[in-house]
Amino acid sequence: MEKKLVIWITGITASGKTFLGKSLMNGLIENNYTNVIHLDGDELRKRPGWVQGHSLQDRFKIIGLLINLIAEEQSMGKIVIVSTVSHIKSMRELAREKLSGFHEVYLNCSAEKCAARDYKGFYKRAEKNNDVDEIFPGVTEEYQVSKNPELTLNTGEENFTKSSETLLNYTLIELKKSQTK
Repeated sequence: MEKKLVIWITGITASGKTFLGKSLMNGLIENNYTNVIHLDGDELRKRPGWVQGHSLQDRFKIIGLLINLIAEEQSMGKIVIVSTVSHIKSMRELAREKLSGFHEVYLNCSAEKCAARDYKGFYKRAEKNNDVDEIFPGVTEEYQVSKNPELTLNTGEENFTKSSETLLNYTLIELKKSQTK
């Protein structure tokens, strides 16, 4: 019997969360794990009824909605991959507490490197924004790094192909472990 697995990819904007989440999903499918879903924070915000703002209060609401959605997907037996900033430690701790098989993957990348690769222009907008209700981890607010994420990938220094391989190998090992329990 397979245990439930959540791969929670977190880091500041443009650190590679979406790319690595999609890459992991594709890699798992290629390895015959077809009951897998990738939930991306930016895409989820476009759903009807999901919070659109970026205040701290809105971000906590999103985490609550996300945890409920993941639990629903897990109840259908899916492996869930999540790509979300979730920059406050307590957000990730809440997810860890509420979800089975939670694995935090932290993408370590400096704000300077992320700003250089930010094709959506979020960093420039954040530097110009004076709205105190809008927070931008890495620019206007600190990203709170967890003490012991299950996996840390240095996406500021290594290329995404290497990070993708490391993440896929880690996940395949965890899935094999869950099958032997």
